Amino acid sequence: VLVVAESDFDGRAICDLLRRECSHVKLASTRALIPDRIRSEGADVLLLCSQRSSPQAMELLNQVTSENPSLPVIV
Repeated sequence: VLVVAESDFDGRAICDLLRRECSHVKLASTRALIPDRIRSEGADVLLLCSQRSSPQAMELLNQVTSENPSLPVIV
């Protein structure tokens, strides 16, 4: 699971909760590097945590889904 959160605090809290059930949880804090990280490290699920539909979050979502159409994304 690759977690993308607007704040590092939220991301760390979500990762801590998910690690109780899944040992392969990674936090990505730099949105610009996320597509590269998915290509290099892989991901089974992308968890995109955004309090609102920001243009940056929507751009990231479009980029990731166009490059990885079979990757499940939870917003």
